[in-house]
Amino acid sequence: MNDVLLVLIVGSMSLLSFYLGARLGKKENAEGIKFPNLNPITKLEEQKEKKEEQKERERLDIIRQNIDNYDGTAEGQKDIPR
Repeated sequence: MNDVLLVLIVGSMSLLSFYLGARLGKKENAEGIKFPNLNPITKLEEQKEKKEEQKERERLDIIRQNIDNYDGTAEGQKDIPR
């Protein structure tokens, strides 16, 4: 019987503290919780743009290397990706 009473007391104190924390928390932080604006479509588009920019950067790097390595022949030249 003592165990049941102890479980009820601890449970009711937990519920009371949760309720009071929720009530007092609203008074201190009146503006509430603000969640970030997450839009998976825009994130996906940004990721695609970054990938395309990286490919273009690599393409330009290969072109620069080809210009630096040019000696009048095709020796040392790399293929430029499309």
